Amino acid sequence: MTPAPDQTSETSPQPVHRRSFVRRHPVLLAAGSVVVVAAALFAAGEMAGWPFLAGPVSGLLSKSLNRQVVFVDSAQGGDSTFRVHLLGGIRASSALVQVGAPSWSREPYTFRATDAELDVAYHDLWRVWRGRPLNIEGLVASQADARLERLSDGRSSWQFGHPERKNDRKRPLVSSVSFERLQLAQGTISYVDATLQADVKARFSLNEGVAVDSGGVVSTVPIERGRDSAAAARSAAADRAAPGLVASATGRFRGNALKGQLAAARPSAWFYPSDTERSPVHATLDVGRVSANYHGEAGRTANSFTLRGEYQVKGPSLGAAGEPLGVTLPTTDPFEVRGRVVKGPQEVWSTVVSKGRVGSSDLTGALVFDRRPAVPLLKGRVNSSRLMLADLAPTVGGTTEVTGRTTPQGKVIPVREFDLPSLKAMNANVLINFAMLDLNTSVLEPIEPLSAHLVLNQGVLAIKDIEARTASGEVNGHLTLEARSRAAQFNTDLAWKNVRLERFVKVQRAPGQPPFISGSLEGRARLKGNGRSSAQILSALNGTIETRLRDGTVSHLLVEGAGLDLAQALAVLFKGDDSLKVPCALADFNVDKGVMVPNMLVIDSQDSGVWMSGQISLAAETLNLKAVVAPKDFSIATVRSPIHVNGTFANPDVSLEKAPIATKVIAAAVLAAVNPLAALIPLIDPGNRESAEKAAQACRTERLETVKG
Repeated sequence: MTPAPDQTSETSPQPVHRRSFVRRHPVLLAAGSVVVVAAALFAAGEMAGWPFLAGPVSGLLSKSLNRQVVFVDSAQGGDSTFRVHLLGGIRASSALVQVGAPSWSREPYTFRATDAELDVAYHDLWRVWRGRPLNIEGLVASQADARLERLSDGRSSWQFGHPERKNDRKRPLVSSVSFERLQLAQGTISYVDATLQADVKARFSLNEGVAVDSGGVVSTVPIERGRDSAAAARSAAADRAAPGLVASATGRFRGNALKGQLAAARPSAWFYPSDTERSPVHATLDVGRVSANYHGEAGRTANSFTLRGEYQVKGPSLGAAGEPLGVTLPTTDPFEVRGRVVKGPQEVWSTVVSKGRVGSSDLTGALVFDRRPAVPLLKGRVNSSRLMLADLAPTVGGTTEVTGRTTPQGKVIPVREFDLPSLKAMNANVLINFAMLDLNTSVLEPIEPLSAHLVLNQGVLAIKDIEARTASGEVNGHLTLEARSRAAQFNTDLAWKNVRLERFVKVQRAPGQPPFISGSLEGRARLKGNGRSSAQILSALNGTIETRLRDGTVSHLLVEGAGLDLAQALAVLFKGDDSLKVPCALADFNVDKGVMVPNMLVIDSQDSGVWMSGQISLAAETLNLKAVVAPKDFSIATVRSPIHVNGTFANPDVSLEKAPIATKVIAAAVLAAVNPLAALIPLIDPGNRESAEKAAQACRTERLETVKG
């Protein structure tokens, strides 16, 4: 019997079999899984510091800088301690960071740091790719060593990246590296520059977490580092190391020994271009024989470093101060200068000298030194309330405590050669204003004031527009010194007028006595020469010198004494000296190869006529002159004889011609044996009015022709 079918099972609903989410969205699930795994891996990588990225990061930086960048010391072996975090930028730390030296360098590296932390933003790397400077947000290290070099062709180890053009080594893709935050507990820098002849070694410690203001006050400046405990410990150690930047340096610069000290706050302002951010700085520097200190600010713009502050410089000579700067300055006595200096975005230095001293002279002024032209340019003005002539002597080879004796024994003209090549080192355009030029003698009145325009252009030194006043008169003219050839070419044209001789030449006399000589002096000197020293130029001098005395007077006693008129001289002494009018006095010299020969040298007074002949040798520094006095009146008791001026500039000798005197004395002695009164006969001088008038006429004629000419 067949069982009946189950009615219940036939009529009950069947179960519905639905597909799971995994089966319905396999792709989404796979993507989500990948994201989760990637996030987990990224989180793990961030926690671990991505040690396996040391190679790629090193390669990226090496490619950007065109230098080898490593994070492990291959010489010592061992594993890399490189760690990096990639969120928001590349934040790396390593026991070692080393940037290799350029291919032309012999140094093992350009930069090396230990226990270093480095922050670089992604957008900064993108800007490097686009050819912009590399900006590093932060760099912290316990030790750092930089070895900076520059060759004579302009290549330097701080130029990074590939050149934009194959042959353009001066325009690299990455022109520089800037730092927003920089902390180094200990550091060293080696700087070798062929252009500046520099070889300097420096040691420093740097802590941006402590600031030093311009008054020297130290204050804590907190910095958000966002580092782990080890990084925080290293930063705290750096905070305790030093206030801001403290550095010392030794070495050589432009052939001079160098030693310096530096203290600064916020030195990152030197690396990160900013028009407003500056670092307070205090520095001292000894270069060669010169000492300097600076107290002010330093910063950096997109183009160059900037300075603004007060300074003091002192040394044994201005020339010594110019050597390390590449500036042509004269050799002088010891100097000291205080002032304010500003260096703007361009290679332009400007200074205002508030107080200066050179020897016994004082100086103030304002100068601008522009290094942008192919030949640097110095321009501005120099003032002085009192300038001593002795302090200017070194500019023409004279003697100072610094230079020592510059003339041979028995000579007075300096023989020290000029530094002619230095006149080509720069150009200059300077206005000179001296309230008083002291001639370093109580016999001559100072020149006050004196103004001139100094121009130095392509080795030609010109002092133009000379205007000076002294003794109610004035001096005008110019002089040039051309250093384009081996021997300098000298040229001058000076004129003087209305110089009161009795004021200019100060000879003390008894109260109530007239001056030995008075009158208004005028004249002109037109001279040319060549040589490498003052002595050489004067030895080759050519030209003319003319001078005249107007409305003059001369001491009666001086005239009678020069004529050896004993009787009249005694009479003048008895009654007191008086002045004789000098209608004409003229000195007209022709100068040929350093020898001065008077065309006419005449003094015509109402009592006598005096004229001179002979020569003066500037080359040999010798005198050979003869003066003859012709009285216009009758006189007794005279032993009149020509006067000779011989000897050297250093040791002149004035003497009487002995033969005429001996003749008169012998004749007087013979006649005295006959009758004592007869002894006066040889001493009687009837005068020589004809010769005196002839000299006077020649003087007046020559003066008129000169004036008309």
